[in-house]
Amino acid sequence: MKFKRLKVLVLPPFFLFPILAALVLASCGGAEEEASELSELFLAGDDPFAAQQWHLSNTGQRSYSESGGVAGEDLRLASTHASGVLGRGVRVAVSDTGVEIAHEDLVDRVLSGESRNYLLSAPWIGDPTPGEDEDGSAAHGTAVAGIIGATGWNGIGTRGVAPEASIAGFKFLGVDITVAQVLDQADGDFDIFNYSYGMSQCQVSGMEPGLLATLQAGGGSLRDGRGALYIKSAGNEFVSDLDDCSSSLSGIPYLGNSNLDQSNTVPEVLVVGALNADGISASYSSPGSNLWISAPGGEFGTESPAIVTTDIAGCSRGFATLLGGVNSFESGARGNGNCDYTSAMNGTSSASPMVSGAVALLLGAHPNLSWRDVKYILARSARKVDPTAAVIGHPLGADLSGHVYEQGWVTNGAGVAFHNWYGFGGIDVESALTRAASHSALGTYVEATPVSSGTLSLAIPDHSITGVSHSLSFSSSLLAESVVVTVSVTHTAATDLGLELTSPSGTKSILMNINSQMIDTGLSSVRFLSNAFLDENAQGTWTLKVIDGAAADTGTLTRWSLEVRGRAP
Repeated sequence: MKFKRLKVLVLPPFFLFPILAALVLASCGGAEEEASELSELFLAGDDPFAAQQWHLSNTGQRSYSESGGVAGEDLRLASTHASGVLGRGVRVAVSDTGVEIAHEDLVDRVLSGESRNYLLSAPWIGDPTPGEDEDGSAAHGTAVAGIIGATGWNGIGTRGVAPEASIAGFKFLGVDITVAQVLDQADGDFDIFNYSYGMSQCQVSGMEPGLLATLQAGGGSLRDGRGALYIKSAGNEFVSDLDDCSSSLSGIPYLGNSNLDQSNTVPEVLVVGALNADGISASYSSPGSNLWISAPGGEFGTESPAIVTTDIAGCSRGFATLLGGVNSFESGARGNGNCDYTSAMNGTSSASPMVSGAVALLLGAHPNLSWRDVKYILARSARKVDPTAAVIGHPLGADLSGHVYEQGWVTNGAGVAFHNWYGFGGIDVESALTRAASHSALGTYVEATPVSSGTLSLAIPDHSITGVSHSLSFSSSLLAESVVVTVSVTHTAATDLGLELTSPSGTKSILMNINSQMIDTGLSSVRFLSNAFLDENAQGTWTLKVIDGAAADTGTLTRWSLEVRGRAP
C-alpha cells in the first residue's frame, strides 16, 4: 500500500515563466540592501530567513512573493520564544518522505539512532535521508521537519516553531508500505507524531487493519500513560480533480471532506486545517466536522506567501533548484545560493507541523499534560479567525434550494464556537500557554458504549431538503469531547448525499456536504467524527438527517450508530 504526501501546491508550469521573470527583475534593484541586511543578521547570530517566516511573526512581509499578508496573522508565539520556551526535551517523530538529517539547520535537532527507514528490514532503524535518485517531492519531509524544529539563532537559515525540540525522521511516504510498518510509525518513545500526508477524498479511504487500535493505545500508554499527540493534516482537497481517484475522470472537479480519509476520524488524532497569511482558510484546505484547529499553511508563494523552511541541500534537487520555481528565492537568489531552503512549501502539510511545533512548546513548558489536556487547551484558547464567516454556498454552484450547504461559525450548547473550515479556530500559542498554567487535568476519560439503530430501511426523498431523519437516545450524562457517527446508506450515487447530526442541545453539525462529486455509490459503515459538540452534555436525543441533493439517483438509510467520548459533568 502507498500513502500520499499532501502535495506542495504549485501553479501549472505554463504560468511560471512570466511570473518568475517578473520577480527576478523586481528583485534586482534591492540586491545590495538585501545583502547588507543578511550580513547584519549573520553577524548577530540571527537566522537570516526568519524575518520572512510570517508564521512566526507576521508583519505583512512578502516572504519572497509578490505581496504580503495581514500583520498579526501568525502563531502568536513571539513572547513564548523570548521567554525561553523553545520545546527543549520534547521528542517529535516526522513520518514523511524522509528527512535530510545532516541538513545544516536540522543536524543539531536530530535524535541519534532513532530515525526509521521503511526501505530497510525490521526494526527499520536507519538514515531516513531521501536518495539521490528521488525527485523533488522527496524534500517534503525535510521541509516539514524544518517548520517544526529548525535550529534557532545559529546564524544560518530558518527557525523552527520549537527550535530546541528533538526530531526523528521516518522514511514512510514513497515506500510500498506494509500494515506492520503503518502501525510501527504510530508507536515508539515519542511525544508527538506528525503526519503531513493522507488519502484521496474523492472516495472513502479506509483505515489499515489495526491502526485504530494502535492510535487508541498510543493515546492510552505512550508518554508514561499521558498519551502521545498524533497531529495530522486535514487534506488539500477543498476543490480537487477526480484524477486523484481515476485517470479516466480527469478534468472533473470534486469537493473534499477530511472525514472521508477514515484515519482522520480517530479522536486521538488532532486534524489540522490551513490558514493563509491573511488569516483565513487557505484556498485548498479540506473542510470537515473532524477538524480540531487551524494553523498557517500559506498559499503558492507567487502572489501571496507560502512557507519558508528547510529544503534538501543543493541546487540539483528538492523544491529550490537552479531550474527555478515560483519565485527567485527558489532558483538560488536572495541569499539562498546553495538552495538549502525553500519559500514554496504550503498545504495542510505545512499547517500540521505548525501545530506539532506549538504542541512541543506546550509540552516543553508543561510536560505532565495528557493528550486530552493538550487538545482541550488548544481548542479553548484558539482565536476565532474569519469571525464574520457566514453561510457558504456550494463552491461549484450545485446548491439545493432552501438547503444550507455549509454553516458559518456555530456556537454550541456549551458556548463553544466551531466551524467546519477552521475547527475551533486559529492556534494561539501564547493564549494556550497562559491557559495551560492554570489548567486542571480533565476528568477520567469515558468511552461510552455505542448506541445503534439496528437495521433500517428508510427511503431518502430524492432531490429534497426534507431528507429522512432518525433519532437515537443516549442515556449517559457525559460532557462530550468527541462524537463519532458510523453510517450505512444504500444508494446509486453517494455524491448526492448530505449528512447532518443534531445534538440534544440543538446544535447541528454538517458531517457530509451534498453534491460532492465523490465516486462511491453507497456508504458502508463509514465513520464521521464531529468535534462541534465539545463540552455539551451528550445525554438525550441525537438525530441524524440524510439529504439527497440531486435528482435521479435514490437510496435508503440502512443503519447508523453513535459513539460519544468525554468525561463526567
